[in-house]
Amino acid sequence: MRRRERRACLASSLLGGLALRVVAGVLLLCFLPLPARFASAQQQAPSPRLQRRQQALAEDGVFLPGRTNLPNEASGAYALSPNPAEVIEIILNGEDDAVRLQGYLTRVGDGESDRGAPLSFFFARTTVGPTQLTFITRQVHGIWWSFAGTIERGSVETSAQKGYYFLNGTLTEHFDTGQSAPRRVSLPLLPEGQSSQ
Repeated sequence: MRRRERRACLASSLLGGLALRVVAGVLLLCFLPLPARFASAQQQAPSPRLQRRQQALAEDGVFLPGRTNLPNEASGAYALSPNPAEVIEIILNGEDDAVRLQGYLTRVGDGESDRGAPLSFFFARTTVGPTQLTFITRQVHGIWWSFAGTIERGSVETSAQKGYYFLNGTLTEHFDTGQSAPRRVSLPLLPEGQSSQ
């Protein structure tokens, strides 16, 4: 009888010690630092989210207020190219000395990773004057845009576009390599309903 009791006691103490070691090992693993590559990959993994156009327009930017002689109907989508998906959307908000320019430039990507995809470059910094306006966009895939110029009504000679407004000035494409590509533009305001909104 005593042998059986000793064996049972010995077995229970061995099992208890083993269980204690397993629990201690699990706890130790919980508090060990993760391998550097695994931890940094978790920190860098972006959380995917869709960004709505109105939300992006409302995000922080520097939209300096000013007085402008431009009428409200000068707001709208200006054709950046013959492709109807490529536009510069001009939005004039406010009145008197507190008019602010907001908007975005949309073009179709031509890089390896974004070929054929519409890319929206939201304005990050803008100024408005009596006849002048400027903007600089946010950067997307290493590219951003800037513009300095005016919005003017079309001349009588351009009867097909009579009454439309034109975005005239210098539009520059900037690259994160330090290069830039300025060009003079005269972009027509698209008829209502052809806006990218």
